[in-house]
Amino acid sequence: MSRPSEPLVTLSSVKVVISGGFGVGKTTFIGAISEIGPLDTEAAMTEVSVRVNDTSDLSDKLTTTVDTRRIEDCFLTVEYFEEGSTPFLLAVNRFDGAGQFDIDEIREAVGVGEDIPVVECDARERESVKHTLIALTGRVPATYVAW
Repeated sequence: MSRPSEPLVTLSSVKVVISGGFGVGKTTFIGAISEIGPLDTEAAMTEVSVRVNDTSDLSDKLTTTVDTRRIEDCFLTVEYFEEGSTPFLLAVNRFDGAGQFDIDEIREAVGVGEDIPVVECDARERESVKHTLIALTGRVPATYVAW
């Protein structure tokens, strides 16, 4: 039996984590790409959550999409992935009515280097989510079978 001259890619399971603060579009992102509906992660606001999940500046907020006026909400998430040496990218969820900042401005505001991809995404649009996930898979090192 002859072996191919090129190594074969070893397939293994991959877990994708969609992470971020309150109202950044995680459930919307998953719902746009999944063939089954995501678990409902929305909960009624309680008095305890008022200081944590503040929507006072989002009076017209009808969907869970990121607001670039709240960019500070991503700092802890980015720090978590940087410290864990986990391959990640920063997806900027674009939507109507939010400030439209240049990718370089966002990169600087968040404090990520050129080695971290920053991509635009509309979490409501399947094609946009698909392109974001494709960009993410490019960050995962390939594992090859040694001959």
